[in-house]
Amino acid sequence: MLPTESKEIDGINFVTTMLPPLKAYPLAPRVAQIAIPVLQKMATLGLNAKEVAGLKDMDVIKFLPMIEPLLAALGKKENEDLPQKLLASTSADIADDNGNVTRIALLTPEAINRVFAGRGKLMTMIKAMWFVAGVNFGDFFAGGRKSAPSKEPQGTASA
Repeated sequence: MLPTESKEIDGINFVTTMLPPLKAYPLAPRVAQIAIPVLQKMATLGLNAKEVAGLKDMDVIKFLPMIEPLLAALGKKENEDLPQKLLASTSADIADDNGNVTRIALLTPEAINRVFAGRGKLMTMIKAMWFVAGVNFGDFFAGGRKSAPSKEPQGTASA
Protein backbone atom coordinates (compact mmCIF):
# COMPACT_ATOMS: atom_id res chain seq x y z
CA MET A 1 0.00 0.00 0.00
CA LEU A 2 1.30 3.45 -0.92
CA PRO A 3 1.83 5.98 1.91
CA THR A 4 -0.78 8.68 2.45
CA GLU A 5 -0.18 12.09 4.04
CA SER A 6 -2.40 15.04 4.79
CA LYS A 7 -1.84 18.73 5.34
CA GLU A 8 -4.06 21.73 5.91
CA ILE A 9 -3.28 24.52 3.46
CA ASP A 10 -5.18 27.80 3.60
CA GLY A 11 -8.04 26.16 5.51
CA ILE A 12 -8.40 23.18 3.16
CA ASN A 13 -7.32 19.71 4.25
CA PHE A 14 -5.46 17.94 1.45
CA VAL A 15 -4.95 14.18 1.53
CA THR A 16 -2.48 12.70 -0.91
CA THR A 17 -1.37 9.18 -1.59
CA MET A 18 1.98 8.72 -3.25
CA LEU A 19 1.60 8.28 -6.97
CA PRO A 20 2.29 4.79 -8.28
CA PRO A 21 5.86 4.61 -9.61
CA LEU A 22 4.85 4.46 -13.27
CA LYS A 23 2.77 7.64 -12.82
CA ALA A 24 5.44 9.46 -10.78
CA TYR A 25 8.39 8.58 -13.00
CA PRO A 26 7.35 10.70 -16.03
CA LEU A 27 6.66 13.65 -13.71
CA ALA A 28 10.07 13.55 -12.05
CA PRO A 29 11.93 15.56 -14.75
CA ARG A 30 9.26 18.30 -14.76
CA VAL A 31 9.18 18.52 -10.97
CA ALA A 32 12.98 18.49 -10.91
CA GLN A 33 13.14 21.34 -13.43
CA ILE A 34 11.20 23.45 -10.93
CA ALA A 35 12.42 22.08 -7.61
CA ILE A 36 16.17 21.73 -8.16
CA PRO A 37 16.89 25.47 -8.61
CA VAL A 38 14.75 26.17 -5.54
CA LEU A 39 16.57 23.49 -3.55
CA GLN A 40 19.93 24.90 -4.67
CA LYS A 41 18.83 28.29 -3.34
CA MET A 42 17.78 26.62 -0.10
CA ALA A 43 21.23 25.03 0.15
CA THR A 44 22.80 28.50 -0.04
CA LEU A 45 20.56 29.38 2.92
CA GLY A 46 22.11 26.51 4.87
CA LEU A 47 19.35 23.89 4.71
CA ASN A 48 20.58 20.33 5.11
CA ALA A 49 19.35 17.16 3.38
CA LYS A 50 16.93 16.31 6.21
CA GLU A 51 15.31 19.74 5.91
CA VAL A 52 15.10 19.36 2.14
CA ALA A 53 13.42 15.97 2.65
CA GLY A 54 10.77 18.04 4.43
CA LEU A 55 10.05 19.70 1.08
CA LYS A 56 6.33 19.11 1.51
CA ASP A 57 6.30 21.21 4.70
CA MET A 58 8.15 24.24 3.33
CA ASP A 59 6.39 27.50 2.60
CA VAL A 60 6.71 27.61 -1.16
CA ILE A 61 5.44 31.21 -1.28
CA LYS A 62 8.86 32.40 -0.05
CA PHE A 63 10.35 30.97 -3.24
CA LEU A 64 7.56 31.96 -5.64
CA PRO A 65 9.65 34.62 -7.44
CA MET A 66 12.05 31.80 -8.38
CA ILE A 67 9.31 29.33 -9.30
CA GLU A 68 7.30 31.54 -11.66
CA PRO A 69 9.96 31.75 -14.41
CA LEU A 70 10.66 28.03 -14.03
CA LEU A 71 6.99 27.25 -14.58
CA ALA A 72 6.95 29.54 -17.60
CA ALA A 73 9.93 27.66 -19.04
CA LEU A 74 7.95 24.39 -18.98
CA GLY A 75 5.75 25.48 -21.86
CA LYS A 76 2.00 25.85 -22.21
CA LYS A 77 1.07 22.16 -22.63
CA GLU A 78 3.25 20.98 -19.74
CA ASN A 79 1.90 23.74 -17.49
CA GLU A 80 -1.67 22.75 -18.35
CA ASP A 81 -1.00 19.05 -17.66
CA LEU A 82 1.17 19.33 -14.55
CA PRO A 83 -1.53 20.17 -11.95
CA GLN A 84 -3.83 17.36 -13.06
CA LYS A 85 -1.05 14.76 -13.25
CA LEU A 86 0.61 15.80 -9.99
CA LEU A 87 -2.68 16.06 -8.04
CA ALA A 88 -4.12 12.80 -9.45
CA SER A 89 -3.80 10.94 -6.11
CA THR A 90 -4.95 13.89 -3.99
CA SER A 91 -8.27 14.92 -2.55
CA ALA A 92 -9.46 18.07 -0.78
CA ASP A 93 -11.89 18.31 2.11
CA ILE A 94 -14.17 21.28 1.43
CA ALA A 95 -16.62 22.55 4.07
CA ASP A 96 -19.87 24.20 3.04
CA ASP A 97 -21.53 27.08 4.91
CA ASN A 98 -23.13 24.59 7.34
CA GLY A 99 -19.81 22.93 8.18
CA ASN A 100 -20.55 19.76 6.22
CA VAL A 101 -17.33 18.44 4.69
CA THR A 102 -17.17 16.94 1.23
CA ARG A 103 -14.06 15.14 0.02
CA ILE A 104 -13.32 16.01 -3.60
CA ALA A 105 -10.89 13.81 -5.53
CA LEU A 106 -8.72 16.02 -7.74
CA LEU A 107 -8.92 13.65 -10.71
CA THR A 108 -10.39 15.98 -13.32
CA PRO A 109 -9.89 19.57 -14.44
CA GLU A 110 -13.44 20.27 -13.24
CA ALA A 111 -12.66 19.03 -9.71
CA ILE A 112 -9.41 21.02 -9.60
CA ASN A 113 -11.21 24.15 -10.80
CA ARG A 114 -13.96 23.63 -8.22
CA VAL A 115 -11.51 23.39 -5.32
CA PHE A 116 -9.19 26.18 -6.42
CA ALA A 117 -11.69 28.69 -7.87
CA GLY A 118 -11.80 32.08 -6.18
CA ARG A 119 -9.60 34.87 -4.91
CA GLY A 120 -6.22 33.63 -3.70
CA LYS A 121 -6.92 30.01 -4.56
CA LEU A 122 -4.29 29.86 -7.31
CA MET A 123 -1.68 30.34 -4.58
CA THR A 124 -3.39 27.56 -2.62
CA MET A 125 -3.08 25.31 -5.68
CA ILE A 126 0.63 26.07 -5.97
CA LYS A 127 1.11 25.31 -2.26
CA ALA A 128 -0.85 22.05 -2.63
CA MET A 129 1.22 21.04 -5.66
CA TRP A 130 4.42 21.76 -3.72
CA PHE A 131 3.15 19.61 -0.84
CA VAL A 132 2.27 16.75 -3.21
CA ALA A 133 5.67 17.06 -4.95
CA GLY A 134 7.34 16.84 -1.54
CA VAL A 135 5.38 13.72 -0.63
CA ASN A 136 6.23 12.07 -3.95
CA PHE A 137 9.76 13.33 -4.63
CA GLY A 138 11.14 14.79 -1.36
CA ASP A 139 13.37 11.83 -0.59
CA PHE A 140 14.62 11.81 -4.19
CA PHE A 141 15.77 15.44 -3.95
CA ALA A 142 17.24 15.00 -0.49
CA GLY A 143 19.08 11.89 -1.66
CA GLY A 144 20.56 13.81 -4.56
CA ARG A 145 22.05 16.33 -2.15
CA LYS A 146 23.61 13.79 0.24
CA SER A 147 26.57 13.05 -1.97
CA ALA A 148 28.31 14.81 -4.78
CA PRO A 149 28.27 13.12 -8.19
CA SER A 150 31.27 10.92 -8.76
CA LYS A 151 33.80 12.23 -11.22
CA GLU A 152 35.52 10.07 -13.77
CA PRO A 153 39.28 9.98 -13.22
CA GLN A 154 41.20 12.22 -15.59
CA GLY A 155 42.70 10.51 -18.57
CA THR A 156 40.00 7.84 -18.89
CA ALA A 157 37.59 7.80 -21.74
CA SER A 158 34.03 6.66 -21.42
CA ALA A 159 32.64 4.26 -23.99
